[in-house]
Amino acid sequence: MRKEREDEIMRRLFFGMILLIIAAMLAGCSNSDNNTATTTLASATTLATATTQAAGTGAKTYTVTIKDLKFAPADLTIEAGDTVEWQNLDSMAHTVVSDSGNAIDSGQIGSGASYSTTFNTKGTYDYHCGIHASMKGRIVVRG
Repeated sequence: MRKEREDEIMRRLFFGMILLIIAAMLAGCSNSDNNTATTTLASATTLATATTQAAGTGAKTYTVTIKDLKFAPADLTIEAGDTVEWQNLDSMAHTVVSDSGNAIDSGQIGSGASYSTTFNTKGTYDYHCGIHASMKGRIVVRG
């Protein structure tokens, strides 16, 4: 079982590094709109960072992007002890607020800013944007 987990971590690390290389190449080729390349590079870097943390400590950091009035991914399954970071890539402010309880309460996240929290307790955490009610997401934490 441990060997399978190590193999999975290595596959994710490899995939993350490939994405990072591709994003860097795209950034170099784009001369009219660097925003797309920068966003792609940031996403690839985040993936590689999360995978590297998994290899070293077992805890991972996942990124949920906020763009076009949506959380992506809207549904995310993680392990207890993992961290989720919401990055606001929209031009307007957003919030991340628990539907019930106070496990998630970001306050206002401005454009380009981020908010993160670590989930230590198993359960399902439904959340929404307090400014834009149609924006919804869910974090499922396995024990």
